[in-house]
Amino acid sequence: MAKEPYTELMLTLNRLGWRPAPHSSADPNRGVGYDDATNQTLDAYEAADRAASIKEKRWYLEHIPFSTPAQIARMAKLGLIVSTQEWGYYPPLPHFPKEKERLDHENPIRSFLDAGLVVIGGSDYRGPTSEEMVPNNPLIPSISM
Repeated sequence: MAKEPYTELMLTLNRLGWRPAPHSSADPNRGVGYDDATNQTLDAYEAADRAASIKEKRWYLEHIPFSTPAQIARMAKLGLIVSTQEWGYYPPLPHFPKEKERLDHENPIRSFLDAGLVVIGGSDYRGPTSEEMVPNNPLIPSISM
């Protein structure tokens, strides 16, 4: 059985000693939700790990805002680093999970830390626009809820 192209890519990167840093994000244009994106990435990482351990290679995932406990356990088993966006995603987009408890645990940083994951942060700051002035500081909330 042929492997998925993404899995083949992760196997190749692992063989070459390169470290991937994919954005595990929903893509409504392709019908991919957050869980699908994260699970597909973890599937590929696990295939690479079976070929040659990635545990000490500091592989990481970008974003993963709505990670489930099962996904977090998979990340911990692989020894991944997770990069989050601290202040979250707002306003809710059409492809966000619908369950209130999932939305209430967006960016589950405490759960990542409790699982022993290394957590790093980013802002993906796009800068102010003529329509929306936001501060160039991820520690200052730019949106009042």
